[in-house]
Order: sequence, then structure tokens, then C-alpha cells
Amino acid sequence: MTVNDKRSYSKTTEQPLEASQGKFVLLEAPATGAEDFSYFSREIPGVFFWLGVNKPGVGLDSTNFGASSEAAPNHSPYFFVHDDALDEGVRGLTYLVADYLSSE
Repeated sequence: MTVNDKRSYSKTTEQPLEASQGKFVLLEAPATGAEDFSYFSREIPGVFFWLGVNKPGVGLDSTNFGASSEAAPNHSPYFFVHDDALDEGVRGLTYLVADYLSSE
């Protein structure tokens, strides 16, 4: 199970909020995932997070290649990334890196 480092978590949530001008959504519910990251974070403090890549209610599905209430999973041939999500993700991660480098 992945457990986020508390210090890294608090720093990680501040910058995306600023970068996204308040559009960043923080999910409080814990989630389990089968990621190798959990092993890395036992040795080096870190934080695991997801970047949503579709507008709510918009995605692709295998039946009609159109709007769907659920997006296809990452490892699906129908996986789709909305372009605006990439812009927001790059902006948020850039803020995180800049903040980290300026504090070290």
C-alpha cells in the first residue's frame, strides 16, 4: 500500500491549487493501487497522485467512440487525454518542480 509522506503531501497540494487557479480537485478518500511507487516511497519520502485527463462526463468508450460517462482506463486502446488536461498537468508539475528547486 502506498502511504504519502505528510510533508511532501502538504507541499504537493499547494502548488497545483495555485497553478490551476482553483480548478485542482483534492480527493480525500484513500485509494489503493498496485504501483511500484509504494516500495520506492518506503525509502525516499514522496507523494503519489493522479492527474485527471478528461473533462467530467467526456471520454471514449469501446462501443460508440463518443461521449461517455466514464473514461477508458489508462491501459486500454480507447484511452483518451483531453488536451486541456495536458496543459494543466504540465503547469502544475512545473510549479511543483520550481517550488522544490527553490527550497532546496
